[in-house]
Amino acid sequence: MKMIEVEITARWNRDLDSNLGYEVFKPVNQGLVKICRGMISRNGPSHDWSHVVEVAQAGMEIAKRLKLDTLPFLLAALCHDLFSDTDRQEHHMLAGAWVRENLGAFESKSLVEVVARMCEQHRASYRGEYTGIMEEAFASADRGLVGIDRDSRMYERAVKYALERNNCGVVRASEIAAQHIREKFGKGGYAKWPVLYVELFGDELEAMQERIASRPYASHVMDVLENAGLITRKELPQDDDGCYVKRKPAKVIPFKKEI
Repeated sequence: MKMIEVEITARWNRDLDSNLGYEVFKPVNQGLVKICRGMISRNGPSHDWSHVVEVAQAGMEIAKRLKLDTLPFLLAALCHDLFSDTDRQEHHMLAGAWVRENLGAFESKSLVEVVARMCEQHRASYRGEYTGIMEEAFASADRGLVGIDRDSRMYERAVKYALERNNCGVVRASEIAAQHIREKFGKGGYAKWPVLYVELFGDELEAMQERIASRPYASHVMDVLENAGLITRKELPQDDDGCYVKRKPAKVIPFKKEI
């Protein structure tokens, strides 16, 4: 049996890139962006700044398809996970309350209530009725645009969450992530897919669920992460006695953190 060593790469910490999201959030008050990015920096790696940027990008795409105003989607993306690590179970309600109290100081007060509701109704476990098209469209954006790139980000976030919560290595985290993805996003999983999302991405969603069902193992998760440039896997060398020699881990240099 071969022994494999897994190392993370600098790309793993790409959310620390000070330029990440700059173009996406140009239309938003930059004082608000700075405050939100600072608050997001407290979150664990599964709900970090790169997730916020991706939700904003997905929201922009969905808004354009539906001919909706894009600004509320950018604002909701900034705010929806501000309290993700403060209180995971109630983070959506805390975000809505924060928006009602603070957003009017930066953007038009007419946007405050709809952005608050978009935050409150975004979760995959949300079981209520969506107030309107904006709330349902943003919940769809939080699910992400479906495709191969979506697969890699889905597994990446699941592995990061497992690493954060379980104090384990990448291999064990990949096993936990594979099970989590099957239970949440596989066929019959507990994630709620908005009707609007299914209308927009139904064929792609079905294909993703087929991929999850056909490749549900940790080895596939690590294949995805390696193909995305997030980890490297190397077979450990053996000494003259046949014992495996663990290499000294390569130094990972993160992006400069400027918030």
